Amino acid sequence: MKVLDAWVSYSDLAELLEQDASRFSVTTDFVLNQLHALIRVPFELLTDYCEDFDQVAPGQLLMNQLRSTDWYEYARAIRNTVSHNFRFDFSKYRPEKFPIAWRDISLTSDLHGKAITFESFWHKSGYELFAAMRSFAEKLPELQP
Repeated sequence: MKVLDAWVSYSDLAELLEQDASRFSVTTDFVLNQLHALIRVPFELLTDYCEDFDQVAPGQLLMNQLRSTDWYEYARAIRNTVSHNFRFDFSKYRPEKFPIAWRDISLTSDLHGKAITFESFWHKSGYELFAAMRSFAEKLPELQP
C-alpha cells in the first residue's frame, strides 16, 4: 500500500493471518473494534444529547427516559468495557446493580477484571444493541432554535 509516497508492507499482517491461532486473534480484534465504534460513539452521543436537551428544555427529562430503557445499563457496561481495554471494570458499580441483564445476556460482578467475550457481547448482540439505541434516537424530539 502506498502512503505519503512510501510503500507500507502488509507482510506483518500476512504472517499473522497465516498462523491459525493468530488468525482468530486478528479477526476477533477486528470485530471488537467494529463493535467499539458501533456502541461507544452512539451511546455517548445519546447521553450527551439527552443531557444537553434537558438543560435547554427543562421538564423533558430525556435522561430519565434513556436510563429507563431496558438496554441502558447493559449498554453502559459494554461502552465502558470496550472503551477501557475490553475488560470489565465494575469498581464504580454498586452490588445491587447486578446482574445487569439485557435479552438473554447477563453480566455478573464476577466478570470484573475479565476480558469481554462472545458470551457477553458479540456481533449479533452488538448490532441488536445498536438497533435499540437507533430506535430510541429516532424518537427523540429536536431542539428548537
